[in-house]
Amino acid sequence: MEDHARSIVTNENNSMSLKAKLLLMWLPLLCNARSAHDIPSFSANEKSEILLVLEHTIASLPFHEQEIVLSCWLQLYTRSHFDWPNLQRSFESWLCCHRIAPY
Repeated sequence: MEDHARSIVTNENNSMSLKAKLLLMWLPLLCNARSAHDIPSFSANEKSEILLVLEHTIASLPFHEQEIVLSCWLQLYTRSHFDWPNLQRSFESWLCCHRIAPY
């Protein structure tokens, strides 16, 4: 697990939901998923299904937990050599709902 995600999940004073903690634990593994023996390998259909579940789960989180999960995803995704899972729709949805007017 990435250090940032690990520190969030293991913080004893953290009141984050179990769903958010599970997402934070799984995102590092999923962002590195490819055809290999040491990390998970998914078919195109499996990836599609998992992506829908991830998006639905993120949308069900409170806004502040969405921010934490999507921030973690963005850090992992931008450093990954792979283009999956692409949670851009979730990120854009969160951003549109939380964008503060500059004036």
